[in-house]
Amino acid sequence: MAGGIGLGRAIPSLPQRIDAVQVGSVSLPIAIGLLSMMYPVLAVAGPLVEVPVLGALVYVALWLRRRLLPRPGEQMSTISASRRT
Repeated sequence: MAGGIGLGRAIPSLPQRIDAVQVGSVSLPIAIGLLSMMYPVLAVAGPLVEVPVLGALVYVALWLRRRLLPRPGEQMSTISASRRT
């Protein structure tokens, strides 16, 4: 914080330069600062979310395989009749 105050006093035109760097209504320096602060939190939370999601995807894939693919020795015409329950 003290560094930002010092930069503002040392370079008086710095706030106008920062305000000029925008995309639409988003200030790029502010966006970069927020992303750099949030990255460590997202890096920790990522695996906590990814593992259950991947587990659910594996479960769905195995369920679909049981429902749609024939077992060895089974014909396709008997699958739909025997697996409708």
